Amino acid sequence: MTPVPHYATWGEHRRAISQTAEEARAQHAVPRPLIEIINEPESITVSAQLPGFENDNIQILSTDTLLTISATRDEYEGEGETLHSEWHSNVERTIPLPVPTNPDKAEATYESGILKITLPKEEGQQVTIPI
Repeated sequence: MTPVPHYATWGEHRRAISQTAEEARAQHAVPRPLIEIINEPESITVSAQLPGFENDNIQILSTDTLLTISATRDEYEGEGETLHSEWHSNVERTIPLPVPTNPDKAEATYESGILKITLPKEEGQQVTIPI
């Protein structure tokens, strides 16, 4: 097991987090939200962890076999010093669905940082799903 590094000062810790963020940006990495997919008898339910995002900044695009979740976050503009372990302001993930669904009848909710999308099983067309 690799030991967790100990940083003597807030500045050292912030530099380490920033360095990791800069390395990921240099590789053009787009962070992906963690998801859970539940294959129920009548529908597919996808839950995605999107803490700190606002409803208006989350987009859901779906076809009958693919679901794309993307979100953007504005930079913090307050007083004082802030450290974010989630350095990113954009996340995106495209999820292949295990069976065809009908995105026209999909429902989405966003509460406490969790986006939950329920897609009824059957074929449909590409639509944008409101939250």
